[in-house]
Amino acid sequence: MPPSSFSPSFVFLWFVAFLAYFSFQLTTGSLPLFALTLGADDVAIGLLTGVIALVSLVSRPWVGWWLDRGGARWGMLAAGCLYTLSAAGFWAARTVPALIGFRVLSGLAIALSSTSAQVLAIAMAPERRRGEALSLLGLANSIGQGAGPAAGIAVAAAAGYPVLFAMTGVLAACSTGLALMLRRRTPHTLRRGSNRLIHPAVFVPGTVLVAAMVTFGLNFALLAIHASRRGLANPGWVFAAFAVGQVLVQTVLRRVSDRFGRHAAIGPGLALIALGTWVTAAVPGWWLLLGGFLTGAGQGIVQPAIYAWGSDLVAAHEHGSAMGTLGVFLEIGIATGAIGGGIAGRAFGLGTTYLFAGSIAGTAAVAQRWVNRLPRKQSGQDS
Repeated sequence: MPPSSFSPSFVFLWFVAFLAYFSFQLTTGSLPLFALTLGADDVAIGLLTGVIALVSLVSRPWVGWWLDRGGARWGMLAAGCLYTLSAAGFWAARTVPALIGFRVLSGLAIALSSTSAQVLAIAMAPERRRGEALSLLGLANSIGQGAGPAAGIAVAAAAGYPVLFAMTGVLAACSTGLALMLRRRTPHTLRRGSNRLIHPAVFVPGTVLVAAMVTFGLNFALLAIHASRRGLANPGWVFAAFAVGQVLVQTVLRRVSDRFGRHAAIGPGLALIALGTWVTAAVPGWWLLLGGFLTGAGQGIVQPAIYAWGSDLVAAHEHGSAMGTLGVFLEIGIATGAIGGGIAGRAFGLGTTYLFAGSIAGTAAVAQRWVNRLPRKQSGQDS
């Protein structure tokens, strides 16, 4: 009997998540460049991305609380509506503050869509395959991230930003329509919800997640600018290389944390993130693709393992609050990398900023070996 990770319900959830992620990722590389045409500097561009993390950070605990009361399906639906509205706002924006204002909607949409999809995936998967299910779900984001930024930049260059924003809105609307058909109940439907907004059981994995996501936030906010300054005509190719690394790892190594323990994925993944970030700091032109690939491979290993680790530490009726709390740590890391990276980039240069960000991940890779609370084998990990 095939694992429920491959059930029709899971596949449908995957496509809903993919359309939402892809519509969002279309603007990842292009929106900072659009902001430049409106007069934005490095700090404003960092804020353009960092505000997503800040809004998502504030909203995730409430999203998790709501999901523990059965709101996951409606979370996916609301996220699609917000993605659609934000695309319309980008089309209408004529100033940098207006652009940042509509980006706020994207932050709330991210909190709703990612946390809802994780809770639904965990509910659909056997306990022994949580890591695999979250890795497969991560493919939706990875593929969207690989194709979206380069496609967005290409569409903007060929047809203009209004056409790009219209395409983004149409895809988001399609995700909204499909979300209406998500099943109301899952195999592990929860009958009682947690009263927690923040779950203390996942603070240790959350701290590790912060270290991993600092580099992600820096890339998300400033990689397009850094790559342009290093002589790469279409910075979207670096995002594509990042996604190739994620997809490769999430496809081939998706069961590592289930079989060998979460530590077997987290430590090597953090080391790859550090190496890739240092490469990005040092090389020019097309060599930046190597840095993107290594960083993406590391993220592809680390993120699903940390979320699976968090789900192992709480009861079934608290998965929403656990995922929401981990989402808070994730956004802290992204906001630190994006906003802090913009400030540090203006003061010291983006090359030096990338070197420092890589050192954070490298330090975490060494330190996590001595974290006694990192389980070497989770319950129910055998095939």
